[in-house]
Amino acid sequence: KAKERNEKRAEAVERIRQKQEESLQSLRTSLATAAEEAFKKRSVTMTDRSSKAGKHFESVVAKVDEKNKIRAEQAVEQQKTMQEVLSSSSEKRSAKLAETISKASKHAKTVLEKAADSQRQHAEATADHDRRLKEAMASANQRRESHLAGKIAKARNIHQAVSAGGA
Repeated sequence: KAKERNEKRAEAVERIRQKQEESLQSLRTSLATAAEEAFKKRSVTMTDRSSKAGKHFESVVAKVDEKNKIRAEQAVEQQKTMQEVLSSSSEKRSAKLAETISKASKHAKTVLEKAADSQRQHAEATADHDRRLKEAMASANQRRESHLAGKIAKARNIHQAVSAGGA
C-alpha cells in the first residue's frame, strides 16, 4: 500500500511536473510570440515614424525652397520697382529741366525784346528831343537874327538920321 501510495504520488508529481513543463513551454512560446509581435509592431512603428519624418523633411525642404523662391522673386520685383522709380525720377527731372530751360529761354527772349524796344524808344526819344532842340535853337536863332536885324535897321535909321541931321 505504501508502494502504491508512493507510485500514485510519483505519478501525481510527474503529472504536476509535466503540467508545469507544458505550462512553462506554453509561457515561453507565448512570450516569444509576444516579443516577436512587439518587435514587428516596433518595426512598423519605426518605419511609420521614419516615413513621417521623411515626409516632414521633404515638406520642410519644399517650404524652404518656396520661401527662397518667393524672396528671390520679391528681390527681383523690388529691384525692378526701384529701377522704374529711378527711371521715372530721371525722366521727371529731365522733363522739369527741359521745361525750366524753355521758360528761361522764353524769359530771356522777352527780356531781350523789351531791352531792344527800350533802346529803340530811348533812341526815338533822344532823336525827337534832338530834333525839338534843333528846332527850338533854329527858332531862337531866327528870332534873335530878326531882333538883331530890327535893331540894326533901327540903328541905321538913327545913324542915318543923325548923319543927315548933322550934315
